[in-house]
Amino acid sequence: MERKQYEFVMTEQHKQLLQNIMPVMEAFYGNELLPILEDVGRAYHAQPYAARDTVDLIKSLSITYENQNMKQQVQNLRAMPYQSITPWEENTSLNVMFRLTNSERKALSKVLDTYSRIMMGQLSIIFEALDIQTDGKEPTERQLQAWHDAYWEGGMGLRDAKAQLLPDTAEFGWNGGYGICNQKVALGSRLAYEMRKILDKEKPLKVTDVSLPRVEVIKYRTAL
Repeated sequence: MERKQYEFVMTEQHKQLLQNIMPVMEAFYGNELLPILEDVGRAYHAQPYAARDTVDLIKSLSITYENQNMKQQVQNLRAMPYQSITPWEENTSLNVMFRLTNSERKALSKVLDTYSRIMMGQLSIIFEALDIQTDGKEPTERQLQAWHDAYWEGGMGLRDAKAQLLPDTAEFGWNGGYGICNQKVALGSRLAYEMRKILDKEKPLKVTDVSLPRVEVIKYRTAL
Protein backbone atom coordinates (compact mmCIF):
# COMPACT_ATOMS: atom_id res chain seq x y z
CA MET A 1 0.00 0.00 0.00
CA GLU A 2 1.49 3.33 -1.03
CA ARG A 3 0.71 6.63 0.65
CA LYS A 4 1.89 10.13 -0.15
CA GLN A 5 3.49 12.71 2.03
CA TYR A 6 4.77 16.08 0.87
CA GLU A 7 7.63 18.34 1.85
CA PHE A 8 6.62 21.99 1.58
CA VAL A 9 9.81 24.05 1.35
CA MET A 10 9.66 27.82 1.80
CA THR A 11 11.40 30.99 2.90
CA GLU A 12 11.33 32.55 6.35
CA GLN A 13 8.87 35.09 4.92
CA HIS A 14 6.43 32.33 3.97
CA LYS A 15 6.82 30.79 7.41
CA GLN A 16 6.12 34.13 9.06
CA LEU A 17 3.01 34.62 6.94
CA LEU A 18 1.68 31.19 7.92
CA GLN A 19 2.37 31.83 11.59
CA ASN A 20 0.54 35.17 11.35
CA ILE A 21 -2.52 33.99 9.45
CA MET A 22 -3.19 30.62 11.08
CA PRO A 23 -4.68 32.05 14.30
CA VAL A 24 -6.62 34.54 12.19
CA MET A 25 -8.02 31.74 10.03
CA GLU A 26 -8.79 29.53 13.01
CA ALA A 27 -10.86 32.40 14.40
CA PHE A 28 -12.44 32.96 10.98
CA TYR A 29 -13.60 29.36 10.62
CA GLY A 30 -14.96 29.67 14.16
CA ASN A 31 -17.16 32.51 12.82
CA GLU A 32 -15.04 35.18 14.52
CA LEU A 33 -14.61 37.63 11.66
CA LEU A 34 -13.01 40.61 13.33
CA PRO A 35 -9.33 39.54 13.15
CA ILE A 36 -9.27 38.99 9.39
CA LEU A 37 -11.41 42.04 8.61
CA GLU A 38 -9.11 44.17 10.76
CA ASP A 39 -6.22 42.86 8.62
CA VAL A 40 -8.16 43.92 5.51
CA GLY A 41 -8.89 47.35 6.93
CA ARG A 42 -5.24 47.98 7.81
CA ALA A 43 -4.06 46.83 4.39
CA TYR A 44 -6.39 49.23 2.57
CA HIS A 45 -6.24 52.22 4.91
CA ALA A 46 -9.78 51.97 6.29
CA GLN A 47 -10.99 53.88 9.31
CA PRO A 48 -10.55 51.88 12.54
CA TYR A 49 -14.30 51.38 12.97
CA ALA A 50 -14.85 49.88 9.50
CA ALA A 51 -13.95 46.29 10.41
CA ARG A 52 -16.14 46.30 13.51
CA ASP A 53 -19.08 47.81 11.61
CA THR A 54 -18.76 45.13 8.90
CA VAL A 55 -18.66 42.35 11.49
CA ASP A 56 -21.70 43.76 13.28
CA LEU A 57 -23.60 43.93 10.00
CA ILE A 58 -22.76 40.35 9.03
CA LYS A 59 -23.68 39.09 12.50
CA SER A 60 -27.01 40.89 12.33
CA LEU A 61 -27.93 38.86 9.25
CA SER A 62 -27.75 35.62 11.29
CA ILE A 63 -26.59 33.53 8.34
CA THR A 64 -22.97 32.60 9.15
CA TYR A 65 -21.95 29.77 11.45
CA GLU A 66 -18.61 28.17 12.25
CA ASN A 67 -17.13 25.67 9.83
CA GLN A 68 -16.12 23.07 12.39
CA ASN A 69 -14.26 20.85 9.95
CA MET A 70 -12.03 23.62 8.62
CA LYS A 71 -11.48 25.02 12.11
CA GLN A 72 -10.15 21.62 13.18
CA GLN A 73 -8.01 21.42 10.05
CA VAL A 74 -6.40 24.75 10.89
CA GLN A 75 -5.79 23.64 14.47
CA ASN A 76 -4.02 20.56 13.12
CA LEU A 77 -1.93 22.62 10.73
CA ARG A 78 -0.95 25.04 13.49
CA ALA A 79 0.44 22.14 15.51
CA MET A 80 2.78 20.99 12.75
CA PRO A 81 6.50 21.65 13.40
CA TYR A 82 8.67 23.64 11.02
CA GLN A 83 12.15 22.37 10.27
CA SER A 84 15.16 24.48 9.32
CA ILE A 85 17.02 23.00 6.37
CA THR A 86 20.04 23.71 4.24
CA PRO A 87 18.88 25.31 0.96
CA TRP A 88 18.75 22.88 -1.93
CA GLU A 89 20.54 25.26 -4.25
CA GLU A 90 22.99 28.11 -3.93
CA ASN A 91 21.54 31.62 -3.98
CA THR A 92 18.15 30.48 -2.70
CA SER A 93 16.41 31.40 0.53
CA LEU A 94 14.23 28.26 0.74
CA ASN A 95 15.42 27.15 4.15
CA VAL A 96 12.25 26.09 6.01
CA MET A 97 10.28 22.89 5.51
CA PHE A 98 7.40 20.96 6.96
CA ARG A 99 5.70 17.75 5.96
CA LEU A 100 2.09 17.40 4.87
CA THR A 101 -0.17 14.49 4.13
CA ASN A 102 -2.23 14.82 0.98
CA SER A 103 -5.32 15.86 2.94
CA GLU A 104 -3.28 18.44 4.88
CA ARG A 105 -1.88 19.79 1.61
CA LYS A 106 -5.41 20.29 0.29
CA ALA A 107 -6.60 21.86 3.54
CA LEU A 108 -3.70 24.32 3.63
CA SER A 109 -4.38 25.24 0.01
CA LYS A 110 -8.00 26.00 0.87
CA VAL A 111 -7.03 28.10 3.88
CA LEU A 112 -4.55 30.14 1.83
CA ASP A 113 -7.03 30.62 -1.01
CA THR A 114 -9.73 31.87 1.35
CA TYR A 115 -7.32 34.22 3.11
CA SER A 116 -5.95 35.55 -0.17
CA ARG A 117 -9.41 36.23 -1.60
CA ILE A 118 -10.71 37.99 1.49
CA MET A 119 -7.55 40.12 1.63
CA MET A 120 -8.15 41.06 -2.01
CA GLY A 121 -11.61 42.31 -1.06
CA GLN A 122 -13.62 39.36 -2.33
CA LEU A 123 -15.82 39.37 0.76
CA SER A 124 -18.37 37.02 -0.77
CA ILE A 125 -15.99 34.14 0.02
CA ILE A 126 -16.95 34.63 3.69
CA PHE A 127 -20.39 33.25 2.98
CA GLU A 128 -18.99 30.40 0.91
CA ALA A 129 -16.34 29.34 3.44
CA LEU A 130 -18.56 29.37 6.54
CA ASP A 131 -21.57 27.20 7.23
CA ILE A 132 -25.04 28.68 7.33
CA GLN A 133 -26.61 29.16 10.75
CA THR A 134 -29.43 26.64 11.16
CA ASP A 135 -29.45 25.48 14.82
CA GLY A 136 -29.64 21.93 13.52
CA LYS A 137 -32.66 22.62 11.35
CA GLU A 138 -33.18 23.29 7.67
CA PRO A 139 -32.32 26.88 6.66
CA THR A 140 -35.37 29.10 6.55
CA GLU A 141 -36.47 30.79 3.35
CA ARG A 142 -35.42 34.13 4.84
CA GLN A 143 -31.94 32.82 5.61
CA LEU A 144 -31.51 31.36 2.14
CA GLN A 145 -32.60 34.62 0.53
CA ALA A 146 -30.31 36.63 2.82
CA TRP A 147 -27.41 34.31 2.01
CA HIS A 148 -28.10 34.67 -1.73
CA ASP A 149 -28.32 38.46 -1.54
CA ALA A 150 -25.17 38.72 0.59
CA TYR A 151 -23.11 36.35 -1.52
CA TRP A 152 -24.07 37.48 -5.00
CA GLU A 153 -24.96 41.13 -4.60
CA GLY A 154 -23.55 42.52 -1.38
CA GLY A 155 -27.11 43.27 -0.41
CA MET A 156 -28.45 44.42 2.96
CA GLY A 157 -25.77 47.07 3.31
CA LEU A 158 -22.75 44.88 2.60
CA ARG A 159 -21.75 46.75 -0.54
CA ASP A 160 -21.52 49.99 1.47
CA ALA A 161 -19.69 48.20 4.28
CA LYS A 162 -17.11 46.94 1.80
CA ALA A 163 -16.64 50.48 0.47
CA GLN A 164 -15.73 51.59 4.00
CA LEU A 165 -13.49 48.59 4.65
CA LEU A 166 -11.66 48.81 1.31
CA PRO A 167 -12.00 52.48 0.34
CA ASP A 168 -9.31 52.14 -2.33
CA THR A 169 -11.48 49.65 -4.22
CA ALA A 170 -14.94 51.14 -3.65
CA GLU A 171 -15.32 51.98 -7.35
CA PHE A 172 -15.08 48.30 -8.29
CA GLY A 173 -18.34 47.30 -6.62
CA TRP A 174 -19.26 44.39 -4.38
CA ASN A 175 -16.87 41.65 -5.44
CA GLY A 176 -14.48 43.59 -7.64
CA GLY A 177 -11.02 44.87 -6.87
CA TYR A 178 -7.46 45.02 -8.06
CA GLY A 179 -6.22 41.88 -9.82
CA ILE A 180 -3.76 39.65 -7.98
CA CYS A 181 -0.88 41.03 -10.07
CA ASN A 182 -1.52 44.59 -8.92
CA GLN A 183 1.01 45.82 -6.36
CA LYS A 184 -1.83 47.58 -4.52
CA VAL A 185 -3.12 44.19 -3.42
CA ALA A 186 -1.91 43.36 0.11
CA LEU A 187 1.39 41.49 0.08
CA GLY A 188 -0.07 38.77 2.29
CA SER A 189 -2.77 38.13 -0.28
CA ARG A 190 -0.23 37.82 -3.09
CA LEU A 191 2.09 35.55 -1.09
CA ALA A 192 -0.82 33.33 -0.10
CA TYR A 193 -1.86 33.10 -3.76
CA GLU A 194 1.61 31.92 -4.82
CA MET A 195 1.75 29.39 -1.99
CA ARG A 196 -1.70 28.04 -2.81
CA LYS A 197 -0.82 27.57 -6.47
CA ILE A 198 2.36 25.67 -5.58
CA LEU A 199 0.47 23.44 -3.13
CA ASP A 200 -2.03 22.68 -5.90
CA LYS A 201 0.92 21.83 -8.17
CA GLU A 202 0.02 24.62 -10.56
CA LYS A 203 2.26 27.30 -12.03
CA PRO A 204 1.48 30.64 -10.38
CA LEU A 205 1.79 34.08 -11.83
CA LYS A 206 4.83 35.62 -10.14
CA VAL A 207 3.25 38.43 -8.12
CA THR A 208 5.86 39.02 -5.40
CA ASP A 209 9.64 39.39 -5.21
CA VAL A 210 9.86 36.46 -2.79
CA SER A 211 11.28 33.14 -4.04
CA LEU A 212 8.54 30.69 -4.91
CA PRO A 213 8.16 27.82 -2.44
CA ARG A 214 8.34 24.19 -3.57
CA VAL A 215 6.31 21.11 -2.84
CA GLU A 216 7.85 17.68 -3.32
CA VAL A 217 6.18 14.32 -2.92
CA ILE A 218 7.76 11.68 -0.70
CA LYS A 219 6.71 8.14 -1.54
CA TYR A 220 7.00 5.35 0.93
CA ARG A 221 5.45 1.96 1.52
CA THR A 222 3.68 0.53 4.54
CA ALA A 223 2.84 -3.03 5.32
CA LEU A 224 -0.55 -4.33 4.23
